[in-house]
Amino acid sequence: MKKSKSMLCLLLSLLMIFSLCSVVSAEEVEANQWEATQKVVVRGKLSANNAGEEVTLVLFKNGEDSVSQSSIGYIGQQTIAEDGSYAFSFKFQGDASQYTARLNMNGKNVDKSITSASVESEIISATVSAKYNFSTVDIAVEMENYFGLADKPYVIIAAAYSEAGALISTESVQSGMIANGVSSEDAQISIPENAAKVKIFVWSDYARALPYGDLATVSVAGNEPAAVHFIGDSRGMTHAEEDSFPVQGWSYFLDEIFNSNITVYDHSAEGATAASFISSEKWDAVKAELAEGDYVVAALGYEDAMSNTPVIEMETALETLQSDAETKGAEVIFTTPVPTAGTADENSNLTVYSEAIQSVAEKTHAVCVDVNGLVKKQFSNPELGYQPYDLYYISPAAKTHYTQFKGLSAKVEALLSAGDTAILNERGAKLVADKFAQGLASCTTSLTGYLVDFTDAKAKPVRYREIPQLSYTDSKGSEIKAVLFYGMPYHGSESEVFAYVGVPAGASETNPVPSMVLVHGAAGHAYKDWVELWCSKGYAAISFYWREPSSDYDHKLADGVTPVDYYAGPRRSDISTSVLTGDKADHFMVHATSDISLAYNLINSLPEVKKGETGITGISWGGIISSRGIGEDTRFKFAMPVYGCGNLTLSTGSIHPDSIYDGKYTFANTVKAGMPVFWINGSNDTFFSLHATSQCSYETLSQLCIKNNNGSHSQQHGSGSTGDIPELFAYADYMLKDGTALPTVSKLTMNGRAASFSYESPISITSVKLWYNTTGIVYGNGIGKPGTTAWTSVNITQTADGNITYTVPDDAVGIYFEVKDANGLCRTTDYIELKK
Repeated sequence: MKKSKSMLCLLLSLLMIFSLCSVVSAEEVEANQWEATQKVVVRGKLSANNAGEEVTLVLFKNGEDSVSQSSIGYIGQQTIAEDGSYAFSFKFQGDASQYTARLNMNGKNVDKSITSASVESEIISATVSAKYNFSTVDIAVEMENYFGLADKPYVIIAAAYSEAGALISTESVQSGMIANGVSSEDAQISIPENAAKVKIFVWSDYARALPYGDLATVSVAGNEPAAVHFIGDSRGMTHAEEDSFPVQGWSYFLDEIFNSNITVYDHSAEGATAASFISSEKWDAVKAELAEGDYVVAALGYEDAMSNTPVIEMETALETLQSDAETKGAEVIFTTPVPTAGTADENSNLTVYSEAIQSVAEKTHAVCVDVNGLVKKQFSNPELGYQPYDLYYISPAAKTHYTQFKGLSAKVEALLSAGDTAILNERGAKLVADKFAQGLASCTTSLTGYLVDFTDAKAKPVRYREIPQLSYTDSKGSEIKAVLFYGMPYHGSESEVFAYVGVPAGASETNPVPSMVLVHGAAGHAYKDWVELWCSKGYAAISFYWREPSSDYDHKLADGVTPVDYYAGPRRSDISTSVLTGDKADHFMVHATSDISLAYNLINSLPEVKKGETGITGISWGGIISSRGIGEDTRFKFAMPVYGCGNLTLSTGSIHPDSIYDGKYTFANTVKAGMPVFWINGSNDTFFSLHATSQCSYETLSQLCIKNNNGSHSQQHGSGSTGDIPELFAYADYMLKDGTALPTVSKLTMNGRAASFSYESPISITSVKLWYNTTGIVYGNGIGKPGTTAWTSVNITQTADGNITYTVPDDAVGIYFEVKDANGLCRTTDYIELKK
């Protein structure tokens, strides 16, 4: 992470030098002209007195003095040969005649020294495609390495532009090495606010910007500001929370289904029929506000059905509404009325009026979303688990759920006394808004371009409620809140997730702090002491609960006693394909990894938190979940899976399922993410073998720390404490607080019995050790039993250059090396097993 920042700074510094320095003379001058756009070789010659000096080459679009959104600059550096010559070789696609090459040496331009430019055969090409998908752009890149050259780097860059063509942002989407032959890479980016176009580049790396492939440009729908005017009765009307909690109308949640370019205006009127609204001053006021390109969402018809208004009267009023809006250049979206939890006769009558509304839409060539049908289908879902009345309406059964947040309003108490079966609670209102979005997505209307991807947790707005009686201030002054945040739909209904959220003492909007997302292990829960621990280190933190297979913690906190009432998501059962049935949106791993993204959204919504300065750590099963989650959500600055990992099929520990969820959630996603990861495991861990953890470290090009211990699942992570592993906090400080870096250790290589690796450290190294066993890893005789592997350590003499080669003992089978610095912090090589 820090390395990429430094490369960008170097680029900017070099460009500043080029724009300010003067041109010096050269011995030999030739026109800078290229005949083709394949592989380009730029050669030149300076005085032999310059031998050994570094020269840098930059390409500028003709008439420009710096790299901008309309030009790509290639930066390369070469050492001048003994005779004063130099040569640059690089791939270039585009019209080369539109670019000028400039050379820099010692802060001065020497571009006139360029003596020749020739073109050679193409080495690498890339075909880039991009597709707009709600709030994201999906990117596919096919790369061909014609000569089978190994170790060729690439980086996919996404640049977002406004409607006027101004550059809004650039993002390094994905990077890696091009394998021999054909390589297919998939990536995704979130679309910045106000972006009209996104352009995709494939470069050699971020600093040099050497283009490998054709440019892809995708237009972003829904980028122009527009208004949605909502017209409905009391069931669609937005209610003031202080007067009505938990009553809510579904127009309240339209802000969540549309992007920020849509402004929603609620014009609902309690008790309104179609005819009474169209003949009212309210409709006159709406017509006066309507502008070309606006939308009218008409959610009328319920009161018509309840009062048995003649159908023809309703149809006539709706046709007038459509005509009036069309005259103003606005588009009408009709909706059918929401069913009630009342009698079958009531809902049968609503069906009659729903069909009439659909007929009006067909007659006037307008769009109609059948909300009535979509909500009724949800009510009939056999997996729902709750009666629709109890779940979505103001019912006595839901009273306990809402009173844990705050007292009920007088209006709600009256509705409860009256046994009302038509007024929605906020959960029901959100369901209706979601079903409206679902139906709208399949309609032919430009309004769909403003929808956010309601299946993507990263795009889901933050909504949570504090549970006051479970919140507190700890002994160090950190504020710890118990909350329920709204999760992804489970069997079609929005789930809730319990969490503790902590903000350290002294943090404020003017003094924000970085943050951590904490993912518990098996037999675990959301741990307030874990949150307290990170708060004591100066971090805001959130620890949420993913559901275990056992019901022990259902509606209870970690103590197994304190009650909490919520609508939970799926339980963890297994991640093998044998149990993955039904709708994928209901699978445990989808919810668990989505909860990671939602926790990120929540913690970053707090004013005391530095936006985007967030890491994640997971323990045991939380290590499995977080190691997959970072492949789905790359917004985290880093990850620290502890005693849990990917590559579980390689594990010889107790946890080694036959398959790793499905194609989307395999560990390959994490490898592609390119995120800094710090893997930690115990030498005798019962559940996760060192083989799997070492492979994770190798595949992600990340660092590893094996903690030598005699326990089975050390540091008591499964019981709620992270243990005070100093490397965890030191690495977080390095990534988020500019703390001191830990030692870095290379991959271990073998030549016979000679083991080699290298290490670096910003502070002195106090010890280098070989740890070895003579048996390979030996696990306990059952799940959770301590491992019995016996380990021997050997002190290794340090070297000045940090390069170590050591012949391991003849009886050594399993080995790794540990490097410890003056702060007592260690990193290790990977673990490997040898043949005797």
